[in-house]
Amino acid sequence: MGHCAESDRPNHAPTSTNGKMLFIINATDYFRSFPVLLLALYLLDVTASWGQNQGLNDLRLRKARLPQNAIVVGKLVGHDDYRRTYLRISSGEYLITRNSNSHPFRVVSFSPDRLDISLQQHPLSDPTDPRWIIFRFFQNERQLMTSMILEEVDYAVLRTRSQAREVNRANPFMVVIPLKTAANTVHMVVYNLSHPVLKSAQVRRALSYAMNKRKMVEELLVRDGIVARGSPYETDRPYYARGLDDYKYDPKKAIQILRTAGWRDLDRDGVLEKNGYELKIRLAFEKGMHLAERVARRIKLDLFEIGIEIIPVPYTKIEMTDRLRRGDYQAALLEQQFEESIDSLYGFFADPQKGFVRFRNRNFDMLYRKAKKQLPGDRHRMVAHQLQAIINRYCLASFLFYRYYDYHLFNIKKVDNFYDERAAQVKPFDQWSIKQTYGRK
Repeated sequence: MGHCAESDRPNHAPTSTNGKMLFIINATDYFRSFPVLLLALYLLDVTASWGQNQGLNDLRLRKARLPQNAIVVGKLVGHDDYRRTYLRISSGEYLITRNSNSHPFRVVSFSPDRLDISLQQHPLSDPTDPRWIIFRFFQNERQLMTSMILEEVDYAVLRTRSQAREVNRANPFMVVIPLKTAANTVHMVVYNLSHPVLKSAQVRRALSYAMNKRKMVEELLVRDGIVARGSPYETDRPYYARGLDDYKYDPKKAIQILRTAGWRDLDRDGVLEKNGYELKIRLAFEKGMHLAERVARRIKLDLFEIGIEIIPVPYTKIEMTDRLRRGDYQAALLEQQFEESIDSLYGFFADPQKGFVRFRNRNFDMLYRKAKKQLPGDRHRMVAHQLQAIINRYCLASFLFYRYYDYHLFNIKKVDNFYDERAAQVKPFDQWSIKQTYGRK
């Protein structure tokens, strides 16, 4: 099992009394609840301040223009690249492009703000079958949450329980199903190994010791996750390598490492310097993502205590991908899922074609290439442990934590048959049904 009992994931998602959905409030009770009504009215009133030209009137116009039997899916520009959006239907999962019309659907609109997909209809199609899937891309989670409360979005995924609870409390027809995140999906800070300051393993190690990962889990996730222990793999997974330095929060050790490396605050401005370089680091993070913003802020506060200035910089998914590919970054806060394979480790950290870290180390390369000549199995797992030991020793990334759940929200006033309870997963969009009473007065 895991490294310690408190680090293990829970065996099942938190549920309501019916065993299926979380945070469902009875609709009748909702309308009787004056405080909740006040909250909903407040949210409507401040919609304009959440901005980006998506006021209430504009949202109502968008709803009026929706084609018949359309499912609206909410996406976020900080997390989703409209050019890499996939449509999951019964016949498969398809990348949506301008020229996707040879698939069982037709792309009617393809823009950074919206993808309109018309599904093929059959002679025996039911009137409740979805005919359109519309992906809308929002600038931040607050805009998306507002649109869910106003029922302008029928389905979306949020990262934290508090966000999902807020939407459900304001509109109980937006029900929540928490689904486990994929194993080994880790929040981490990745460093540009070519940067004149961050190319030093000593600096990277000091950064890792100075980040209070446990406080992130306790305060930002409200214990809805687990602390990472020096590896991209969770401690109860076969590929996790034991004996690694877990970089437990130790600011005194971080300061000592920097002092030994010659970093001093010569001008007493609170920022350490050496050889003309100041320890000022730009930290890229996902634009408009509340959790990423809070983690970046937490890192900034932690590192300020040891004389390092962190400058958080938000980017859209498209901007982030482009900067990482070009090496135009200093440090980046990412959430990355690692498969249990040596290819996943090597591809992310060392492969110059597939990854952006581009770690160069003879032993790392040799271990990987020798293992590739053998069949997967115990030998590959042993090599994965050795690769992790090198990643850990050189501190190529600061592994922070894993979230337990993604929170899937559905507008049950409009859609039905969207969840496969036995498989514990969302059904393909073409298997959903549209309630014929929705929209009728």
